[in-house]
Amino acid sequence: LALVAPAPAPAIFSSATGGRNIRVQPLLQRWFAVLAPTAHRIFQEENELRVIAIVLALTAFCVRAAPFAYIPAFLGNTVTIIDTATQSIVATPAVGNGPAGVAISADGTRVFVPNKGSNDVTVMTATGTVLATIPVGAGPEAAAFDRASNRVYVTNGIDNTVSAIDAATLTVIATIPVGNFPRGIVVNPASTTSRVYVANFNDGTISVIDSSLAVSTTITLAGGSTPLGLALNPSGSLLLAADTNANTVDRFATATNTPAGSYFMAVSSGPTAVVVDHSGTHAYVTNSISNLVVGFDLTTNTQSFSRGF
Repeated sequence: LALVAPAPAPAIFSSATGGRNIRVQPLLQRWFAVLAPTAHRIFQEENELRVIAIVLALTAFCVRAAPFAYIPAFLGNTVTIIDTATQSIVATPAVGNGPAGVAISADGTRVFVPNKGSNDVTVMTATGTVLATIPVGAGPEAAAFDRASNRVYVTNGIDNTVSAIDAATLTVIATIPVGNFPRGIVVNPASTTSRVYVANFNDGTISVIDSSLAVSTTITLAGGSTPLGLALNPSGSLLLAADTNANTVDRFATATNTPAGSYFMAVSSGPTAVVVDHSGTHAYVTNSISNLVVGFDLTTNTQSFSRGF
């Protein structure tokens, strides 16, 4: 499952986890979209839930950059591009083998699609014209765009590395060793210098990559943890990690990379992705086993709602 919540801005805060992803996007209040590779519908939400978009796709996720939404089809080796104003499909460009993620440049003109099966990244225009194919490491799954450096960072789950791509030259400028089985990746939206967080699923750590294109810090979670989805609040001061094995969301202060406040927020079964809303006061977590979206008040550390799908 993947979830999209409202944001004011054009700013986009995101948490990418490969096939299961959450994004905070600017959409109309009180509306939500259900998007899948073969069905796209808009509905009005009748209550005051902050959740306004649910993307139902286990092998692909949606990313939105006005006026288009992008949904990679892992088995179809394509990306569906939807005009969000008309709710119509405008293009379905072919990409590499097993597209598993999407990242969009700051100006919205370039789209980067990591292809897990062909070990490369497809670069295309906003409307789907393929510009380049960039070889990366083995098993690329998730991608995140860094506005501060104009770079794209891609997790390579088999190689245990992250590829850093210069978005201007479309070349890999560094291959950065991280932990075991990197999955989710997120860029600090408030940092004026690059700061990238990578969830290493198999060894229970989070690698912090700085502007030198190297790991500057490794955050170690509690024993037995398997971090998957990551999210930051808009100020970049709080990092959240969806811990699939522990069924919790773990909180870290980015100033010190240490546990923050109530370290654990107990959620439902199989948390995979997490997002913080634009106010920085609420977080939302998708749970792949229980099929629930759980909301939390980050100020009081209490659950605000739980909804099944």
